[in-house]
Amino acid sequence: MAKAMFLFGILAVGTLCLLGRSSGASRAYPTRGSLGLGQACTGHDDCRAIAGRVVECRCTDQSSVPLCTADLQLGEDCSTTGKFSPRCEPATRCAPSGTTGPVCLPVAKVGESCDSTTAGCQDPAYCDSSQHCVVGQGELGQACAQDAECKSPYICPWGKNVCTVPARVGSPCHTNAHGRSECAAGAGCDGSRCITQKADGQACLFDEECLTGLCGINGCGRGGGAGDVTISCGS
Repeated sequence: MAKAMFLFGILAVGTLCLLGRSSGASRAYPTRGSLGLGQACTGHDDCRAIAGRVVECRCTDQSSVPLCTADLQLGEDCSTTGKFSPRCEPATRCAPSGTTGPVCLPVAKVGESCDSTTAGCQDPAYCDSSQHCVVGQGELGQACAQDAECKSPYICPWGKNVCTVPARVGSPCHTNAHGRSECAAGAGCDGSRCITQKADGQACLFDEECLTGLCGINGCGRGGGAGDVTISCGS
């Protein structure tokens, strides 16, 4: 699967929300887990769980404040129509689907077919010429077109196309939407450079910046919003 697939997921891995101090008195916040889909929220745990679905508090193009939103399911349209890209449920990924535009397609595992009905392979596998997922065996310095062609933990950086050691903290990087960070263990890409991964509550833009692998609207992790913070998704 070509690395251009990255473009369909880049906005999905990070929540691009701004934090600012409220100018008014402290406001009341909802009981944890009490809000339904489409309701304004301040943190993931504000939202009511739905069996079999991933529900998060995320910025969308439908509101200037975060809303409780369910990840898209298999086959649903995941087109980006504004600032914020929809997120597909686990084991699926947003990918082109013929002439219908991008939809959430299944991510194939090692040994499975990775034809046009899938969104490629789950790391550390890649889609080979027979359209099957195989584990990458590329050694350091060998040619590659995507990260998973390289033997883990080697990466295939944009524009370089040879298997390379992961980048150190402070080095340039691209955020990877497909599972393998371009940064060394304990580091993640903030969109431009590798940084030491952050603890819950620290500001973030992309999931891979966080030790827990989740960047929420209030920073790393799933915590709710503080009483003196107003969350804005822009307008």
